[in-house]
Amino acid sequence: MGFFAWIVVPLSVVLLTVPDFIKVLLNCQLSDLGWTFFFGLLWGIGATTFGLTMRYLGMALGMSICLGFCAIFGTLMPPIFRGHFTSIYTSTSGQVILLGLMICTLGIVLCGYAGWLKESSKKLNKKELVGSQMCFAKGLIVALLSGLASACFAFGLEAAHSISETASSFGTIDLFQNNLSLMVLLWGGFTTNSL
Repeated sequence: MGFFAWIVVPLSVVLLTVPDFIKVLLNCQLSDLGWTFFFGLLWGIGATTFGLTMRYLGMALGMSICLGFCAIFGTLMPPIFRGHFTSIYTSTSGQVILLGLMICTLGIVLCGYAGWLKESSKKLNKKELVGSQMCFAKGLIVALLSGLASACFAFGLEAAHSISETASSFGTIDLFQNNLSLMVLLWGGFTTNSL
């Protein structure tokens, strides 16, 4: 699945939408390609630890906590990193985004509390825990790591900005100019997951 989703499909899309993509790659800065691939590697760590979160917290709790962290970090980290955080809370659209993130954070806290209650009740019934890998504390740490690493997809897209511009300068229409950037980013994620 990973090989098809992260290697075959992106390459096929690039072949169909980016003219002379090899020339485009050769004209990109090596540092931009490297950073994009590196952030793809980190995003791949986020995908791998996402699976571990399900092991330690279960599907319902793991999904809600992990995706909540992904949403929070993926939304806030890029503008903080670029020094544009003030534009978030001074604009109406930014305030709506922050309100949504606060609701998301409240949801994480409530899900965390539910997980703690569930783990506490399971301790009373030792028979259910035989063979189980459920561990709330471990799962919360892994979910936090997954959320941070998954936010690197946004950083990868930011690092790939000049790759998209180079593709555009070689005749790629605007609608498809990010396809080559996505391919480099996804190949980084494939590398991590393969390892």
